Amino acid sequence: SFLVAIDQVADEMPRLLEKRRRIQAARVRSDEEIFTRFPTRPDNWIFPWRRYHVVQDQLARELGVPDVLQPRHGSRLLIITHETIGSQMAGPGIRAWEMACALAQRFDVILAAPGEPARNHPGLHIVGYDTDDPYYASLDSYINNADVVLAMGPLFAKMDRLRDLSKPAIVDLYDPFELEKLAQSPTVDEQHRVDIDIESISHLRLEGAIGDLFICASERQRDFWLGTLLAAGRVNAVTYAQDHTLRRLIDVVPFGIPPEPPRKQRGVLKGVHPGIGPEDKVLLWNGGLWQWFDPLTLIDALVKVLRVREDVKLFFAAGHHFDPETVPEMPIYTQTVARCRELDLLGHHVFFGDWIPYDERGEYLLEADLGVSTHRPNLESHFSSRTRLLDCVWAGLPVISTAGDSVSDMIVSRGLGQTVPPERPDLLAEAILSMLADDGLRARVTENAQTVRGELTWTQVVEPIATFLDHVTFAPDALTASRTAAEARRTIVQLDRLESHNQQLEQERNQLEQERDGLKDHLNEIRQGRVMRLLNLVDRRLSALKGKGNPSEPSLDKNG
Repeated sequence: SFLVAIDQVADEMPRLLEKRRRIQAARVRSDEEIFTRFPTRPDNWIFPWRRYHVVQDQLARELGVPDVLQPRHGSRLLIITHETIGSQMAGPGIRAWEMACALAQRFDVILAAPGEPARNHPGLHIVGYDTDDPYYASLDSYINNADVVLAMGPLFAKMDRLRDLSKPAIVDLYDPFELEKLAQSPTVDEQHRVDIDIESISHLRLEGAIGDLFICASERQRDFWLGTLLAAGRVNAVTYAQDHTLRRLIDVVPFGIPPEPPRKQRGVLKGVHPGIGPEDKVLLWNGGLWQWFDPLTLIDALVKVLRVREDVKLFFAAGHHFDPETVPEMPIYTQTVARCRELDLLGHHVFFGDWIPYDERGEYLLEADLGVSTHRPNLESHFSSRTRLLDCVWAGLPVISTAGDSVSDMIVSRGLGQTVPPERPDLLAEAILSMLADDGLRARVTENAQTVRGELTWTQVVEPIATFLDHVTFAPDALTASRTAAEARRTIVQLDRLESHNQQLEQERNQLEQERDGLKDHLNEIRQGRVMRLLNLVDRRLSALKGKGNPSEPSLDKNG
């Protein structure tokens, strides 16, 4: 019936348009006057499918539907994060929180986070959702009432409700998860590495097809993601015609900085934390220990520093993520603790915190003498955005880090610190000693940081998102992209089914192995039992008798 109706409308369209032209020519009331009397939105959708909505928009434009009847895309924004919003927050959660707070000054914004968010902000509506529900049903009402949805890239593939989103989508690519997976792959069993690669490819296809605007954290990242979008078919003649720079397709939204520097309220490290004296020099690792970092080079450098001066202490803000269900502990943490114990540094010169609360991070940054960050030379490091280093800039804390990422390059160019080559503990130790001996360093860095703070306030860095919200629309190639998204969704569904089947087979295999081990144990018990001992004794006796062939010995025939 749908196809018959569409066919009939298509046949009668010329006559209907001519009739409409005559009627419109005789009108005395405008569309605005008429439709203000109707409470129903003129763009109510019949089907909750992205392709349907895109086609509706295109038809309205091509048929010259009056503005009052054009589908309207408001600016109500829903930001979804997979990280906790509370006293302790990791990078993705901090980014979602700060972007939501900045945009809430101009738009109607809802921030959705796992569990029960424990933060508040004027003008910002914060809600929680149930992560145990595979369908994320608790998000349905918020998604339905939003005009635009913004989320980290992997969430669009993970959350079934977002896979065929019926409204414009902003995809945040600031954290290159696929490169992080590569950095962790050596710690994964070899048979699972192919699964990781397949998952990355299928998820990137879907993310690339769904987005109407993509955002990332640096120009270097943008170059990387432009290549990905080109391979996904999103860099094409249509998007290029819309904007030759492609900024309307993908733009840079860096990690921001609060406009005002932190203020000292209380002591937290020097003379307070056990093992750290009031006159000690503190090196602060402002974040967690992830597999792509290289804290072992820093430990080796510290050993060399301590040969020159014994008042240097290294404080890791955290060893592992505060929520292990979100980010499991990584082997590098255990390796770092083991190295510190081996060198007898733990509790004397190296200390581990328990994830500094977000609102208290300024106290630690102001009390530290140097911010430190070291990483291995790999793709993740090259394209990363070391967000915790920006906290050091915010507090005017001099930084020393491994060269190679965009934030470290900025720190050197703006006179905020130094970089050293990767895996060179000797050069790192020299740089630490040199910077600690420079009495005027902190004052110079604090002065230089003022300009950077002004350029990277959250209200400024979210401007590309605000520009999109001022004129919300689907991407010009959204219809073609939605067809690609449909293929990607089918692939992901098939992969999910295969994964579920593999897990079932794995469980069955484990069960069979347990049953086999149980049978082995049972056989061992039988072998060690009294009956088996007697039978074995008889068997050995018979063998001995047969071997001797002595006729004087009694034999056991079939009659006993």
